Amino acid sequence: MTKKIIAIFTIAMFAGNIFAQKLTEGSLEIFLKNNVVVANIEMDFSNATIYGLNENDFLKFEPEWPNWKEEALRIFTTQTTSKLKDFYIRIDTNNSNSETTIKVVVKSVGNVSANYPYKGNFDSNIEILDRENNVVARIEKVFGHGGKYGTNQNLMNDGVERAAINFGNFLNNNLNKLKNNSAKNRK
Repeated sequence: MTKKIIAIFTIAMFAGNIFAQKLTEGSLEIFLKNNVVVANIEMDFSNATIYGLNENDFLKFEPEWPNWKEEALRIFTTQTTSKLKDFYIRIDTNNSNSETTIKVVVKSVGNVSANYPYKGNFDSNIEILDRENNVVARIEKVFGHGGKYGTNQNLMNDGVERAAINFGNFLNNNLNKLKNNSAKNRK
């Protein structure tokens, strides 16, 4: 009985993160225009609070910050792609030939809240941009809780990984809904 309760609680906790994300502007149809979509990805920390500091102040505190960001982008890209089971979206960094850009706009890293008493929490919004850098979709509340033990970088990477998994699942589920709705409309 206890195992069932723990399993239900665990599923509810992760499902809550997926459903907390919300498409607040535009549409994800840009990902359905071609059989193969190439998407650039970038991560913007310019207005983020990182362990209580702005990016410039955090860089003074942690000189390895540029490497942390590079690792975070790699983790986000890998984990998002791993959840796109039903679609082929090739996500690359620094790809100037892409049809679209996934811009992860980071709001905060490391903030501990009552709901998520972890260090390294990763809170962001995502903007989907077209080739001309116009916002075609905005997804808010892309969140991943960090870890409890480890270095600040490790804790942040835990949060990045969970946020990316949540976003990848969100993107896959919503693209399936769009695809199914367009198939119904064609009939």
